[in-house]
Amino acid sequence: MGVPKRFGMLRIVGGVLKVLAWIVLVLAALAAIGAGVSGVLVRQFVQEANGPAWMMSMGNAGGIAVAIGIFLTGLIYFLFLYAAGDFVFLQLAVEENTRLTAALLLKLDEESSAVPSDEGGLYGSIEQQ
Repeated sequence: MGVPKRFGMLRIVGGVLKVLAWIVLVLAALAAIGAGVSGVLVRQFVQEANGPAWMMSMGNAGGIAVAIGIFLTGLIYFLFLYAAGDFVFLQLAVEENTRLTAALLLKLDEESSAVPSDEGGLYGSIEQQ
């Protein structure tokens, strides 16, 4: 026995949150790659310009550090957005399950009240004898 789907807008919001989570993760990965590449490019630029040695070493290390930071931040945002989307779907599932249980209990109550009681019937006549 199925129940009709309700709260269509919440389903859309949950889906949008999950899609947005994946978009954030992909963009964070691309930004991290870009930061790593820009660190290497900064090192090459400083080396060609005969810049100080500490800037050359900071180019690679800085690019890698920024890349890791960007990716970890994007990963955290991904987890929060995906969890929020799943939480919306969890609440919708709880509501559907509760509504289904209430409908089944109501049906069970109607069936039990439709069964005639046996007052004064077969058992009553045996006890009276």
